[in-house]
Amino acid sequence: MTTIDDTLSTDPGDSTERFVGQPSLVITIVYHPWPRRIGDRAVSPVAAGAIELSRMAPSFVDPWGTPAGPLGDRRLSRRPLRLLPLEDGSLRIDAGSDLGWRLDGAEGEPIMRVQSADLRRGVFIELARRAVLHVTLSTPTEPARESFGLIGVSGGTERLRNQILQLAVHEVPVSIAGESGVGKELVAEAIHRASARASGPWVTVNVAALTPSMATAELFGHVRGAFTGAEQTRPGFFGAADGGTLFLDEIGDIPAEVQPKLLRALETGEIQPVGGRARRVDVRLVTATDADLEARVLDGRFMRSLLYRIWTTTIDIPPLRARLVDIPLLFVHFLAEQLELLGAADKLDMPADNTAPWLPRRLVLALLRHDWPGNVRELRSVALQVAIESHAGPQARLPDRFGAPGASPSASASASGEGSGELVSGGFRVVGMDPARLHDILRRNHWRLRLTARELGISRNTLNAMMGQLGFRRPGQLTAAEILAVAAEVGGEVDRIAERLQVSPHGLKLRMRALGMER
Repeated sequence: MTTIDDTLSTDPGDSTERFVGQPSLVITIVYHPWPRRIGDRAVSPVAAGAIELSRMAPSFVDPWGTPAGPLGDRRLSRRPLRLLPLEDGSLRIDAGSDLGWRLDGAEGEPIMRVQSADLRRGVFIELARRAVLHVTLSTPTEPARESFGLIGVSGGTERLRNQILQLAVHEVPVSIAGESGVGKELVAEAIHRASARASGPWVTVNVAALTPSMATAELFGHVRGAFTGAEQTRPGFFGAADGGTLFLDEIGDIPAEVQPKLLRALETGEIQPVGGRARRVDVRLVTATDADLEARVLDGRFMRSLLYRIWTTTIDIPPLRARLVDIPLLFVHFLAEQLELLGAADKLDMPADNTAPWLPRRLVLALLRHDWPGNVRELRSVALQVAIESHAGPQARLPDRFGAPGASPSASASASGEGSGELVSGGFRVVGMDPARLHDILRRNHWRLRLTARELGISRNTLNAMMGQLGFRRPGQLTAAEILAVAAEVGGEVDRIAERLQVSPHGLKLRMRALGMER
């Protein structure tokens, strides 16, 4: 029998790099009595056959690629669970006589089978109520050469790192989309730091905080005496960012009277300071919003031509609920920062024998069940609260609003019956949803996201995350060559082209204009 120890190298980072492009079982520690083990991973290609899961195997590597060894906890059995990937994409689990384990919250049986769809989304395996592992079937991609300060080991986080690298080498505007609290500014700064402009200025502006009457002067500058109170010449945010990158957060809130001036700056590279002469600036623009800019275009609050300019390239940051394996790792990261300030960093040390861990398993399971509407910002706030309120006690406690902890993430979410979806290992999904069903609903609604989201009873943000998880393409991913090829095949009607490309006509029009293919 082949164990994962036979297939894993001990070289740092090799566990992913060796298996790029190979379907593999990816096992991530989401709970361990020693919190610093959370986020460690083991990867084994399906071609290697069965692997063993126990106290002694497999060998893991930490999120930075350093060998971390097996689970090692003395209360875990030496007798292994045997995980065997089958040809149909499912997984057979052979536990023998050891029944001290659970699968997605249900008591484990001697032999169990995980269906292929569930395995792709990921399942939770608990061992002796001491360790919780997330097991999924995926095809590892080439890891990014830098982390960019992004904490996480999920596929969504790794794709985000690679997108940052790809966009950093270009000079075109970048638009970052994502729910509030996902870390849009962190991603924007990472693009700047990875670009040739890294030595230049990095200027951030919250557009929503600009005073409408002063927005033009604040963005483009003014000369002394240009208006009452202008006691000295100021360069404005564009001038301050000359030679570097300007990040405009909450771009959807930019005043209407400023939008034509911003468009001119993007198209000509010139700004017009209030009371002064036009001047050239060399600025790369990165914008972010959690607003529906297409809707604002339709109701006249946002210029269509400006939207096309800032949508040249886009990054969609997945919500935290779509990156479940990142939640415990981020939580421990934020905990460690605050506990260090409180002089209680030892709370995250490996507990002594016969001593309960300061960070209990049930707390982490409660984190995995939570929907995190505030995303990483909310998670950080909870971690700080836990550290402050629990650092002097024997065990960490969550705020009361989390309710009674203890059930597994999948079992709890499925049984709650709240809303139209359930929280599972792969993120938020509509109950019973699969790619074929979503495809049918999208096609019935002519690929219009607003109508599809309404039919499913979910938000557009959730639909976007779901489409990303299930591999559906968005208009922003289309290339000019693809559009031209389909147009030549079906004729010039936008509706027919959109139907063939499986995007909405409106989304296709926006993409074509962004690519300079005006129709």
